[in-house]
Amino acid sequence: MGAVEAVQNTKKAQDPNLIELSSGVVLRLLGDVDPMTLMDVMSRLEEGRPKVPTVFIKALGRHEQNTEDPDYQARLSSWSTRYALEMANALILLGTEIKSTPRGFPKPSDDNWLAKLRVLKIDYDESPEGRYLAWVKHVAIKSAEDMNKVTSAVGRVAGVSEADVEVASESFQD
Repeated sequence: MGAVEAVQNTKKAQDPNLIELSSGVVLRLLGDVDPMTLMDVMSRLEEGRPKVPTVFIKALGRHEQNTEDPDYQARLSSWSTRYALEMANALILLGTEIKSTPRGFPKPSDDNWLAKLRVLKIDYDESPEGRYLAWVKHVAIKSAEDMNKVTSAVGRVAGVSEADVEVASESFQD
């Protein structure tokens, strides 16, 4: 490694507003994440949370919640995954921008990386913001560790509760 690269790497390691991913992409944290937009996203997602079913316990003469109901557990698991993905999308889109990419690495404006998404029938928005989000998720981020780095860092800057960031991060664990 040359002296210039060593200095650049030291600067990246010292700058808390930069996230270096395993792909070599460096994202910059945006300090002005709109908390109301994040709250709107969380509120919309909470509306879809499955209701806990109740069961009548004859011996007690009352209804009690049945959190162990298998259908409820399946719905809750599906909802939790959707919640995590949507929160991660919001954190990436609202809280990051590209600082640098390795030489020859595809950029969001390139079309070559979109082929795999089309083959897998993964929908993405064609707007520049939609392409950026899809690019970060499917090209720049290469591991669960990368995803955790991004969601944790943006959540911290945005003031999102650690619990919500943890929910988003946990869904990407290996």
